[in-house]
Amino acid sequence: MSRRLADKTALITGGSRGIGRAVALAFAREGAALIGVHYAANADAANATVREIEGLGVKAVAVKADLRQGKDAADSLWAQFSEAAQIETGSTALDILVNNA
Repeated sequence: MSRRLADKTALITGGSRGIGRAVALAFAREGAALIGVHYAANADAANATVREIEGLGVKAVAVKADLRQGKDAADSLWAQFSEAAQIETGSTALDILVNNA
């Protein structure tokens, strides 16, 4: 595993499948500190991606939000991720955002 993303946090919208999932796993292989896997409806796919990331030794969290609902959904997504980041890394900083949803 590379450490190019050591100490970096990342949030990938649409991260539970397809291109978003591939990006999340690539970030895990690069040693990110925490990866947020956003999903709108398929919790099983998001949780499977989280387990796969954690299997690579990287912390991950599934965060649910239907971003078609506008600012309230985006605020909810951020609140879920920042709470997990605070717990896992001691900071609410977001280093990388991938808008894939």
